[in-house]
Amino acid sequence: VTPTAEPTTSTGKQGQTQTGKPEFTEGNSRVPMNDDVPATFDDGSTTKTVDGVGTYTVAADGTVTFVPEKSFTGTGTGVTVKRVDKNGTPVTATYTPTVTPVTPTATPAESTGPQGLVQTGTVTFTEGDEVAPINKDSITLLDENGQPAASVEAKSPAGDVIGTFTVDKETGVVT
Repeated sequence: VTPTAEPTTSTGKQGQTQTGKPEFTEGNSRVPMNDDVPATFDDGSTTKTVDGVGTYTVAADGTVTFVPEKSFTGTGTGVTVKRVDKNGTPVTATYTPTVTPVTPTATPAESTGPQGLVQTGTVTFTEGDEVAPINKDSITLLDENGQPAASVEAKSPAGDVIGTFTVDKETGVVT
């Protein structure tokens, strides 16, 4: 008498917790799955963390909860879940999550004014989805090489400094 199992998958947005439960079927009605023995991963653990991907946790009934790392998108490495029937015969199936990217948008700002006076403008950042709000601490000026900078000098075509840009991370106001 050999039990069988069907793998499962799930799909969710970036940063969103997902769950999935492989289907385990008894090999014979007289030898059901043993609900007194909790499901584990194939190595006997109940939690697995995959660097750069996220953390998987399996419940006693075989339900897997996947918490992706905030920056992870794509198909996860997946895990193998193991259960046993009343005879102690093991059976395994996989759970594989897919994380779809959430992409924020930005609206640029422009300003005009008399020469020599300070000008400001507010760049508007909009979250791609409520599961991934804008992290105001990540609002940063980038220099001409794309590197973070506290301030950025604006230069004329001849290379002369004609102004300096700074940003207020709390408000998004560029001065």
